[in-house]
Amino acid sequence: MNEHRVKYIQSGGLQIVAACESVSGDSASEKVTEIYHPDGLLLYTQIGKLHIKIDEKVFEVPKENFAILRKYTEASLYKTWTKEERLAKTYAFGLNNDFIKKVIHKIKLPRRTQNITDKIIKIPTSKKLSILMLCLITHIDEVQDIDANTIEEKTLETLQTLAETDPNVFNIFN
Repeated sequence: MNEHRVKYIQSGGLQIVAACESVSGDSASEKVTEIYHPDGLLLYTQIGKLHIKIDEKVFEVPKENFAILRKYTEASLYKTWTKEERLAKTYAFGLNNDFIKKVIHKIKLPRRTQNITDKIIKIPTSKKLSILMLCLITHIDEVQDIDANTIEEKTLETLQTLAETDPNVFNIFN
């Protein structure tokens, strides 16, 4: 049984894509998604592993890990999973300029940060970040009518936690 479910959510200045994919008896998807997105993407892998090919290099976002993909980056995405996992489930949060401008002043950043030229940044996971993502995922997966304010608030909290983890990460939005 092959299954690929995608849920798109527009919430204020956020665009959220939740994707669940499985192919019975296999541990990898043959589906490759080509992207070139006008927004920065906060990526999270809940189950399985997300592979991101940029130019000739492949980056991996394993289970319960995060990455940020710079806007206007050409990339190919595909997923793998273990036999025990039986599927891969990933989330992509499109962080457009308007949303970033709206929330950036609410996030305490140091005055001096390092410039980032990388097209993708892996984000170290933390317990606080994982708990926030679980709360956000619960709203996305289980709530029929999603309150835009709640989603924006939880995404803001996630971005604040990212800033605490590595303040330089926000330079990728420049």
